[in-house]
Amino acid sequence: MYYTQAVATLSALSVFAGTECPEGFCPHTPIDRKTMAVWIVRVLDGRNPPPLFESRFIDVSPLNFYAPYIERLAELGVTLGCGDGSGFCPNRTVSRAQMATFLTRAYKLAMGPDPGFEDVPPGAWYADSVARLAASGITTGCGDGSRFCPHRDVTRAQMATFLYRAEQGPG
Repeated sequence: MYYTQAVATLSALSVFAGTECPEGFCPHTPIDRKTMAVWIVRVLDGRNPPPLFESRFIDVSPLNFYAPYIERLAELGVTLGCGDGSGFCPNRTVSRAQMATFLTRAYKLAMGPDPGFEDVPPGAWYADSVARLAASGITTGCGDGSRFCPHRDVTRAQMATFLYRAEQGPG
């Protein structure tokens, strides 16, 4: 499977600890925003954040396991929240367009040429992030590579793979 190395490597670093599903990793299940926050923070910081006593987001209780990770993601400038920014929407799934934006911010990816994905209009809010993701080698698109599928949910396997590639750097 395309995600085997990514999952094995990130698993060895305990990135997925506490975010497993009842069946194990559940590679084909869409990832939600709270799980993505945990994974990104663990990969970027290499450790768990300290406990949280107050949350900036109205829909994130500081008592939740994932609250410190969401707060850290905001501190790093990776998330601005959802909607008007007062919430984080922790249970919503992550689209490929959103993932591109999160990873572009997390890794401060350099601008690249338009990859020419037929489903990414030049003026779309996520177009620059997708170009940066493609230029960095984190994505080659979806399907036959002519599209990016920005509105599809990101699966857990895909998110692990994108994080792994981001950590590997351009190559």
